[in-house]
Amino acid sequence: MSMKRILILLIISCALSSGVDANNNIESYLKGRTDLSLDIGYLGIKTPNPFTWWTDNYRKNPLPYKFAPLQITWHRQATNVSGEGFLRGNWEYQASLVYTSIVDGPESRWGGFAGGVRYNFVSRDTQTIAPFVDFRVGAGGIDASGVKDGQEKDLTYTFLIGIGVRINYAENAFITVQTLTQHISNGWATNPSAGIDLTGFSVGWGFKL
Repeated sequence: MSMKRILILLIISCALSSGVDANNNIESYLKGRTDLSLDIGYLGIKTPNPFTWWTDNYRKNPLPYKFAPLQITWHRQATNVSGEGFLRGNWEYQASLVYTSIVDGPESRWGGFAGGVRYNFVSRDTQTIAPFVDFRVGAGGIDASGVKDGQEKDLTYTFLIGIGVRINYAENAFITVQTLTQHISNGWATNPSAGIDLTGFSVGWGFKL
C-alpha cells in the first residue's frame, strides 16, 4: 500500500474514532463562522484543462511536471445549512495564499492568491463528516523558463478544483482530505500559451478563528 493511501486511511480512522457528537457540529457551518486552514498536497497526474475540451488546446502538457502545493486558506460560512436530501448543505467563501513547489519541471516555484467558493454537503444524520466541492481562481508569479511547453511569462493565472471530505473531529477544529487539481498558465498572453494541469491529493488541518 502506498504512503498516500496509508496517510489518508490514518486521518479518516482517527476522525471516526474521535467520538465527537455530530449534532454539535452543525455549528461548524453557521453563517458568519470563520476558520483558518493549512493544506499540503502532491499533484503528479497530468490532465487536460477541463475548460478547453472543445478546442485544439485540449491536451496534456508533455513536460514531466509535478507540484507540491502549500495553501493557507481563510474560510467564512456564507449561508446556513438548508435544503433536503443529498443536496442539503451550505456555501462558504474561501481566500487562499498558495505556494506551489514545482518538484519536477523546467520551473521551480509558483506563488500567488486564489479566491472562490465551496459547497459543503451536510447530512441530517451526521455533520461530523461532510463532503465538499470547491473552485478558486487567482493570479501569481512563476520563475518562467521560456522553454517549449513551459511558462514564458512570470505573471500567470491559476484555478484550483477540490473534491473531498471535511472531518470535524472537535468543536473548533477539523481536517480535510481531498483530490485537488491546479492549473497554471499565462492566460494566452503569448501564442502559443502552454498551460499546466495536474491532479493529486491534499490533506489539511483547520481551526475556528
